[in-house]
Amino acid sequence: MADDLLYLCAAQLLDVTVAALDDPPVRQFVHVTEPVEQCPHVAVWVRELAQATLGTARGGQQPGMPTTRTGQVTARLVVQVMRDCFPVFDPDAEEPDPSTIDAAARLVLIDRQDVWTALRAAAADGSMFAGILAHGRDGTEVSAPATISPQSGGGMIGSRFEVYTHLLRHEPAGS
Repeated sequence: MADDLLYLCAAQLLDVTVAALDDPPVRQFVHVTEPVEQCPHVAVWVRELAQATLGTARGGQQPGMPTTRTGQVTARLVVQVMRDCFPVFDPDAEEPDPSTIDAAARLVLIDRQDVWTALRAAAADGSMFAGILAHGRDGTEVSAPATISPQSGGGMIGSRFEVYTHLLRHEPAGS
């Protein structure tokens, strides 16, 4: 059977993110890399996997000397919420109305606050990867959000969040 641990983690992040939004974009998906879509969406993908040293067991012949290193795979997953609402300057048209710019900024900042709060809360209480990963609340961190700005005249703007977690599979009792 194929190991779908990464997909399950990404899908769970997608669920937490969508639930945090008042009016989420219709397009919601797990992707294999950063999406280049030019429409509103919520996407999650795995940016990288790495081997991390979680701890060193001490003891043995020389007190204080490391005897065992425990390596664990960690994942950096990215959550992206994009909105097609930000007015951009067009030299051949009128400048965007300040109230339109303000309304667009309000939507993006509300999204950012709601998603960041939800991701941090789910990481802190251990519910983010409950039933998928074994570490509960101690093995996941959420970075501060970053802005994704409109590119080359496009009106897409949004937020990106990175979630770091140790991939310790949850094994139900008796398995």
